[in-house]
Amino acid sequence: MNNFHAPRFYETEHNKLGTRLDKDFDGIIQSFIAARVYCDEHNIKVINLSPDSAVDAFPKMRWDRVTQAVEA
Repeated sequence: MNNFHAPRFYETEHNKLGTRLDKDFDGIIQSFIAARVYCDEHNIKVINLSPDSAVDAFPKMRWDRVTQAVEA
């Protein structure tokens, strides 16, 4: 998700809850970057299956392509 003001997939404009993601994202992304460094150092592969994610610390892939990539 990269449009923090829009309703989440399970919300509507009428029942959406507030969020601080837009304010806290810079700190949050640093944790993902640290996790990527750890994963790289320990040969752990992480794939971001969220196409609209603002997190770019890990490579993105469509979920329906994962099996093809793992088997390759």
